[in-house]
Order: sequence, then structure tokens, then C-alpha cells
Amino acid sequence: MSPRLIPIVLAASLTLPVLSAETPAPDPWQTALAFDYNTAAEGFARLHAASPADARVTVAYASSLLVKQPRTGDNIEKARSLLLAVRTSAPSAGENAILALYLLARIELDHLDPAQPNSARTRLEQLRRDHPAHPLADHAAVELAYLLAYPGTGPAPAAIPAIEALLASVKEPGASRDLHALLANFYLRHTPDPSAALKHLVAARAVGFEQPLRNADTDLSIGNLARETGNPTLARHHYEAFLAAAPRDVRATTVRRLIAQLDGASPTPVPAR
Repeated sequence: MSPRLIPIVLAASLTLPVLSAETPAPDPWQTALAFDYNTAAEGFARLHAASPADARVTVAYASSLLVKQPRTGDNIEKARSLLLAVRTSAPSAGENAILALYLLARIELDHLDPAQPNSARTRLEQLRRDHPAHPLADHAAVELAYLLAYPGTGPAPAAIPAIEALLASVKEPGASRDLHALLANFYLRHTPDPSAALKHLVAARAVGFEQPLRNADTDLSIGNLARETGNPTLARHHYEAFLAAAPRDVRATTVRRLIAQLDGASPTPVPAR
């Protein structure tokens, strides 16, 4: 902090209200949106104690326990028991019961040690069967695809047709992107079909990832595959997209050389900076 700002900050702090017994506790919904999950968990615990039959609060409390730090087995089991209670008491077609079903599957996949993939698969299949129009049904398809692709004994390329069937069934762009990316990886690493991998990579990149670096990496992968499979126009487009996003990446010099080769010219030296 700049020294000249210290008096200003100090003066401002002296004008802040002092918390007392009458000061309202922070709103857990707002603290959760601000990623302050520990404070949110404390707030949801109070709301749940006051209204234990409120399914919305119960699901929110369980969700906060799953991300509260430090992560503990007790918090995970508490979250699981809360969600099971919602599944028992809330209407099975209600939003909170659907959320609870999905979260229970994620707990069984990501939080339990050992994981319980069979139970998770049953819940995910139930979600897709009973609530096919719900947005979480598409996310359940992604989880099911990974269970098919990696059944616990290593990659399973034979699952590709089933994963492609799941892809054909989803509508949510993020779920479609993730399934395209999974299929691209399988075609690239476990089958002799780089053209199929390229098709799925292009489809995933068309949706785009949340992380800019992953978009750039995908552009580079598409450029390489397109060059290797004889599509210089596509290769050049994605190489240029990579350079636009990551001009100082250590791979940029190589990419410029590859573009020059596609153009049939010697690479132009990059001026030193």
C-alpha cells in the first residue's frame, strides 16, 4: 500500500460501525456469491437450524459444506446426510430435490474415498431419465461419459459410440463442449483417427472454454492436427488465433515458423524486444 494512502484508510476504518449483538449477521447468500464459503456455511447453518424443513436452505447449507475450508470428512458426511434428507422430504420433481440428486452423485464421485461410481451412475441415470429437460441432465451426461470413458481399469475406447450418443442428446453448450473435448482426446490418443479428433476439437473450440489459456492451447492443437491432416487454411486460422491470444508464449516462435511454412515462405525474423 502506498504510504500516502495509510492515513486515508486509517481514517476510514475509524468511521466503520462497531459490530454488536444487534448487528445483523452477514447474508449467507451474498457471502456465497462473494466466494466467502466459510462465512456462508456459518450463515446457512443458522438458517437451517431455524428452518430445518426449508429444502432450499438445506441444499445451500450442504453445498457450502462441500467447499468450506479446510475440507473435512465430517463436513462431507454432513452435506451428504442433508442432501439425503432433501431427497426424502422434498417433492421428487422439485428443483431442490433435483439439485440434491446431482450433488449426491458428485459427492460419490469426487468427495468420498473410496469413490462410489456405481451409486453415482445410478443417480445420474435417474436424473436424466426422470428430468430430461432440466439443465442438470446435460451435466449428468458429461459425468456419465467420463464414467464410461474411464471405468476404473484404464481408458475404454470402446465406449466412444455411447459417448457420442450422449453428445447427440445434450443441448447445453458447456456440456456439448466438454463431451466434444473428451471425444477429441479419445480419438487422438486411443484410435488411429486424427480427423475425428480434429472435428471434435473444432466443435469444442467453437463453444469456447472459460480459461483463455485453454482456448489458446486448443487453437494450437487444432492448428497442428489440421496441418498434419492436410487442411492448411484451418491450420493457419487457428495458429493465428493462438498468436493473437498468446504472442509471448514460448511456442509462438515455432508457430510463426509453421505459418510461414504453410505460406511457402521463410519465416520472418521476430524483432528483439
